[in-house]
Amino acid sequence: MSPTTPTATSTTTRRRRREALGAFLVALSVLGSVLAAPAGAAPNGIHSGQLVSSSDAAEWTPHVLDGFVGAIAEVGDTVVVGGRFNQIASAAAPDTPINRPNLFSFQKFTGTINSTFSPAINGEVTSILPTGDGRTVWVAGGFNTLNGQTNRNLVKIDVVTGQRVAQFAPPALNGQINDLQLRNGKLYLTGRFTLAGTQPRPLLAAVDPVTGALDPAVHAAFALPRRNSFLTIASSDITPDGTKMIVTGNFTQVNGQERHQIALLDLTTSPVSVANWHTARYGPTCGGIWPTYLRDIDFSPDGSYFVVVTTGAYSAPGGGLCDAAARWETGATGSNLQPTWVDLSGGDTLTAVAVTDTAVY
Repeated sequence: MSPTTPTATSTTTRRRRREALGAFLVALSVLGSVLAAPAGAAPNGIHSGQLVSSSDAAEWTPHVLDGFVGAIAEVGDTVVVGGRFNQIASAAAPDTPINRPNLFSFQKFTGTINSTFSPAINGEVTSILPTGDGRTVWVAGGFNTLNGQTNRNLVKIDVVTGQRVAQFAPPALNGQINDLQLRNGKLYLTGRFTLAGTQPRPLLAAVDPVTGALDPAVHAAFALPRRNSFLTIASSDITPDGTKMIVTGNFTQVNGQERHQIALLDLTTSPVSVANWHTARYGPTCGGIWPTYLRDIDFSPDGSYFVVVTTGAYSAPGGGLCDAAARWETGATGSNLQPTWVDLSGGDTLTAVAVTDTAVY
């Protein structure tokens, strides 16, 4: 399958809001290569003439007994799992609950739950990103404490001990972080916050990946939610070269310019600026009940295009892209841009997307 003929599915290697009630089965034959991919770039698929693995999923992965999984990351042989849940169980003893609020880890080849990694985090984990040192991860979401100590929405955690790395001390954000991206020597944060410490940072900020110090150049004025609801960036991605960021969410204006639910940002300027890229195709209402109906977004491995997937309805007046996957060219400029192609799901919600060299999942 070529990149111009996508498959409309909700499967992805990315980390956004996988609402997986009940058993958590994570391992396919591609687990190692999928989880080892750098943030913001989907790995190249090894398809062997088919789109998905023909082998059975691993039967030894742990189970999440309540809630859902929202983030997965790999550090060496350790798989770190986050979300919103209270108890897990091993595959060998599925009826024996283990208390692990919102975060746990296991060995990727055996499914053994790591007993020394038992951090107590008091809210949802939405994103986990390895730091690259083979020992620690950044953990983000909507929480206020880690191991009984105040840590708001972003921490660096040792994957062996489950303890916070004290050297990383970011400013407190006053709302949930939805995505983490490491580019340009900066840790980019997007979500539902408006303040980083005392500094205005509506929905977008960046910090030093070692110290957590706030970056003064990374900010933009997101405004005017499309519905009477909270402003948010629900999903984001950055090109592999670190020059552009695409964001989707509940907003209709960025830096005073009209941008309905989606905006392309230029990261090469100081401060961050809005790129000359605009479409009206996400302006019409889909379904009418969601603050934003855009569900996920992913750049191609070379950054030349991105794909957006949505929920919504069968169709919308005015050419809205409800329940659809659509490809957009990163290098296009101007107003009222149109997608390269659209793949309608037939009325089913698409919740996540991943783009490889050979297919869109």
